Amino acid sequence: RIVELASEGRGPAVVIAASRGGIVSMPKLWECGWQGPSVVGNGGFVNASAIPAFVRCVLVTAGWDCFSTRNPETTAKVLKKEDPENPVLLYHDPQEDHDL
Repeated sequence: RIVELASEGRGPAVVIAASRGGIVSMPKLWECGWQGPSVVGNGGFVNASAIPAFVRCVLVTAGWDCFSTRNPETTAKVLKKEDPENPVLLYHDPQEDHDL
């Protein structure tokens, strides 16, 4: 429904998802055609899905998380992007946990 609303000019300004939503829902929205700004807490999708070429993405990760993204160097290495020139903003809080 988000993609339908966006195509009518009535979509959200940004989609924010974290934890399971970041692993499953955000990549599914991208698959369905969402190209708007995306904020993903925990960055759980980085091992499985690529960020589409036209998506502006912000990752918010935490040092005490159970996800592999708790290490920003690992996150940068495994992050997949359809367009290698597409910037991704990574905000990492080394003192935060999964509930960021």
